[in-house]
Amino acid sequence: MGRLHAGAAGAGMSERSRGRRRLLLAVALLVAALAAAWLAWRDELRGWRARARFPRVVVVTLDTLHVDFTGPYNPAVETTPTLDRFAETGITFDHAYTTVPITLPAHTSLFSGRLPPDLGVMVNGDVVDDAVETLAELLSRHGYRTGAVTSLGVLNTPANLSQGFDHYDDEVGGRWERWYRTADEVVAAARGWVEQVAGEPFFLWLHLSDPHEPYLPKDAPPDVRLLLDGEPHSEWTLTTKERYRTALDLPPGRHTLTWQPLREPRPDDKPATSLVLELVELDSPELDELPAGPEEELFLYQERYSLEVDNPHDRPVPLAVTFRGRTNTPPASEVYEHYPVEIAFMDHHLGEFERFMAERGLAEETLWVVVSDHGEGLYRYGSIGHATYTQEDQLRIVWMLRGPGLPAGRRVSDQPVVVEDVLPTLLELLGLPVPRASTGHSQTGCWSGDGCVGREEWWAYGADVEREEVVALAGYRWPFKLLWQNRRRTGGFEVASDPWEADELSGLEADDRDRGPRELARLAASLERHRRGLQKRLEERGAAELTPEQEEMLRGLGYIN
Repeated sequence: MGRLHAGAAGAGMSERSRGRRRLLLAVALLVAALAAAWLAWRDELRGWRARARFPRVVVVTLDTLHVDFTGPYNPAVETTPTLDRFAETGITFDHAYTTVPITLPAHTSLFSGRLPPDLGVMVNGDVVDDAVETLAELLSRHGYRTGAVTSLGVLNTPANLSQGFDHYDDEVGGRWERWYRTADEVVAAARGWVEQVAGEPFFLWLHLSDPHEPYLPKDAPPDVRLLLDGEPHSEWTLTTKERYRTALDLPPGRHTLTWQPLREPRPDDKPATSLVLELVELDSPELDELPAGPEEELFLYQERYSLEVDNPHDRPVPLAVTFRGRTNTPPASEVYEHYPVEIAFMDHHLGEFERFMAERGLAEETLWVVVSDHGEGLYRYGSIGHATYTQEDQLRIVWMLRGPGLPAGRRVSDQPVVVEDVLPTLLELLGLPVPRASTGHSQTGCWSGDGCVGREEWWAYGADVEREEVVALAGYRWPFKLLWQNRRRTGGFEVASDPWEADELSGLEADDRDRGPRELARLAASLERHRRGLQKRLEERGAAELTPEQEEMLRGLGYIN
């Protein structure tokens, strides 16, 4: 009996133990549910407060914009009244920088608050990982409708910067037969989306890239004429980099197609200056044998290019001709004539969008962010482009903020800021938490009295997409800069007072008598370590294999040969 009694007692204790475990589990589940509900309520409250303060957030990115061609950064410029107005009514950062002069990684850094090597997005053609938390995802989570209208093929959906957007309009490429859109086309598409969501809180990203090469006004005259047997058929503008397709009725017999250049020569043309013609395809359903044309591009400057085509039938047959082109090595006079016109065109249509917002009562309570992704060489030191260079021409960017409660006409002139500071600054203004992965700093202290968040040191790089090689580096210990370009010697500059690197500082060795060379010596001592680290990250980043369409896009925009 005693043994039976002990067994019953043990069974009772076991039942009580199971009961306690069930109670503890129930309490734990209740606590977890309450915690989840509290977190959801907190997120909803934060979102409500953000939407109440700024029901609309508009981020305008201006691609390939050299700051010296804008009024806010160069008082001699009078062709950017919209940007001037933003500066007069908001906050302007005088010393803002990108850490990479390449469109996709710069924009990914801007929208994530992280550095490109950390993101694994280092050149155009890379893909943004789904795990990267972007501004669009954060604002969507907090109750904003999210829309984007982009204008350059490197930002198309395959790059995956579209994550978090309800609406991502990247209609370039196949539809337009070119890999970019002009400001009027972008603004028209953005207006359509805003009309649909005007009654709700929304975040819009408006991307304008008119200053990007090709440097050509939209109303530029034709630069090549197509002739059939010496008679004019049509005229085209090869410099736009568009793919053209035209139809002809080919009479019986042997015929000559001729491309005649119309571009007028300039005094500073060089031997390399030319129109480039690529004959993509001749196609006819009724002709079995058609010349393929040369495999390489044809250079047309003062010479014509002709092609013989036979029609053996006794009646006319249709012939489709597909070709495209560009300007090879445009002279400086042409660049400096067209580049400001492109910026003025972009500024005008940005102003048109601002007026559209105002007319619908949407402008005043909007938080506006106007920022560029990088600059452009424009032949100041021999380089015309951006991706493979790290001079001030390529690295300095525009950054302006405007919105209710922000000071008007405030200039931040005493501290540098970088592109990954945009996201944390914007989120702090909205009262939303900054992702832990962000390496940027909120710069609201620049005007609130707390002071800007400075950096002791930062680095920027330029890379060759095709060779997958880091070819340029710039290290900063403000106001000093160390510049290295493609294995050539390094140079040091004091860029606060010498913003365009006109006067190279002497000596890169430590010198107790001069803080400048000491700072440069520190940068020089770590340059090779940074170069090797960036090169390794570039090689190991796991870049996706480019599709034929992506290769054509990168080639069409001049990033690969």
